[in-house]
Amino acid sequence: MFALARVDQNIEISDKSFEPSPEHQKQLHGLLAPVDQVYRSGKLTKIRLKVDADFEPVLRDRLWDDAENLRWKRSADGDWQLWIRAFLGGPDDICTREAARKILAFGPQVRVEHPAELRGCVKEIARQVLERCVG
Repeated sequence: MFALARVDQNIEISDKSFEPSPEHQKQLHGLLAPVDQVYRSGKLTKIRLKVDADFEPVLRDRLWDDAENLRWKRSADGDWQLWIRAFLGGPDDICTREAARKILAFGPQVRVEHPAELRGCVKEIARQVLERCVG
């Protein structure tokens, strides 16, 4: 893996080149910035997930966040609730969409209980995937 700190000069592709406009430079810098800067957009938010009881051991092994940002609690119905602190913005924010994609990777065994914006983002991405796959 690698990342470019920024693109601030001509970009040469084969025998063609272009000068990024100031707006494009800003967008490129945001997309290519170090991960700890990109994934800290938005505000620190508490995410609450519902995890099926039989999937809990699998999820504990596959989590993308460090232990200090996680809290597990057994629900009355035998399933688990997981609280995660993460940076989230609006529905089009890179952090929100990345969190939604990671949650979708766990399938129906993990559901978003809070916040509603993240739950909506998960639903929208799932709808788009289904639309593309089914037609």
